[in-house]
Amino acid sequence: MLEKLYGELMNLRVIRKKAELFRGKRFPVDGFVRIGGEPYWIQDGEAHYLYILEEVSERCFLHQPGTLKDCALAAMALVDMDKVDKIVAIETMALPICSVLAVMAGKPMAIVGKRRY
Repeated sequence: MLEKLYGELMNLRVIRKKAELFRGKRFPVDGFVRIGGEPYWIQDGEAHYLYILEEVSERCFLHQPGTLKDCALAAMALVDMDKVDKIVAIETMALPICSVLAVMAGKPMAIVGKRRY
């Protein structure tokens, strides 16, 4: 699964930014890793943050199906989904990815509000 994800990520429109926290440190294996519980992309031995690009028009974010699927696959590669009982999404921007993740993982999804109503 990670090999498939690796190949698909090579075709995504992303910006990789070097993780300054790990400046000068070399990692032996390229691909997704968790360091201190946080996801990083290792490329040529260096840790990077990934920023996935989508089209934005007048506050309307257009999410491509392949990008949503790839984000869900990345999350599934980083987490033991057998230990997950539900996907929790913070309202608004987390909904597209968490919805796809919930469907792909076969898990229910709960939406958490940012404020009390």
